[in-house]
Amino acid sequence: SGGIADFHSSKIAICVTIFLFIAGINYILAYRCLKNKKITPIFKSEEFKTYFSIVLILGLLLSASLFLNSNYDLANSFTHSFFQVSSVISSSL
Repeated sequence: SGGIADFHSSKIAICVTIFLFIAGINYILAYRCLKNKKITPIFKSEEFKTYFSIVLILGLLLSASLFLNSNYDLANSFTHSFFQVSSVISSSL
C-alpha cells in the first residue's frame, strides 16, 4: 500500500520520474513532436523552458534540503526530490 516506495528500487523510481516529467509536458507540444517526428519544437517552446526550469530549481532545492537536514545520501536525495517534484507538478501520483 506504499506505492512506488514499496519496491525499494532507485531504478524504478528514476524510470517513473522520467515518465512523470514527460506527462507534465504540454500535450500540444508532444503532439507536434509526434506529428513532425522531431523533438526540436519542445526545446524551442518558452513554456517547456519554464517548466523545465521550475522542475530543476525545485528539485535541486528539495534535494539540498534532504541531503543537509535528513539522513539521505546525495543519490537518494536527488532521486526522492525529483520524484516528488515531478509527481506534484504533473498532478499524477
